[in-house]
Amino acid sequence: MRASIILAAAVVVAAMAAVAAGAAGGGLSVSVSPGSVGPGGLVNVTVRAQPYSVVVLVFKSDGRAVGVRVVGVYSGAVKEVGRMLIVAVGGDGVAVFTVKAPLVPGEYVVEASSSTGGFAEAVLTVRAPAPLAWLLEHRVVVAVVVAVLVAALAYLYLTGVLAA
Repeated sequence: MRASIILAAAVVVAAMAAVAAGAAGGGLSVSVSPGSVGPGGLVNVTVRAQPYSVVVLVFKSDGRAVGVRVVGVYSGAVKEVGRMLIVAVGGDGVAVFTVKAPLVPGEYVVEASSSTGGFAEAVLTVRAPAPLAWLLEHRVVVAVVVAVLVAALAYLYLTGVLAA
């Protein structure tokens, strides 16, 4: 009888420790997909958390926090507060949302933290755009620059500056 009481007490203590580990953020994780994008590219962020709300920040490699804009929420809820994202996970403990990547190429750390001390991070790489890819993605800018150059050359020709 005494052994069964000790065993029951040990089971209760183990269960309480497991619950405390979960409440302390033992179940907190964050991931990004894709892990590498071009400037301003779309990144899916998945947060899994035992505490049902966490703070997500994006840091540049030098430690400065940068702001990102949320463009879609698919599970849970996300609120932008300055450079922070306050993320509330759904009943399943998961939040999934999409952000626009920073415009400056480099390594970034997406960090999730809970009020109970939980911590998780994922690395996001923003690649420098290839020149041809940038030109193809920004056709309107290229068209405007070409139009301005043609207009300037026409003006110079018509005013006689370029006349031979």
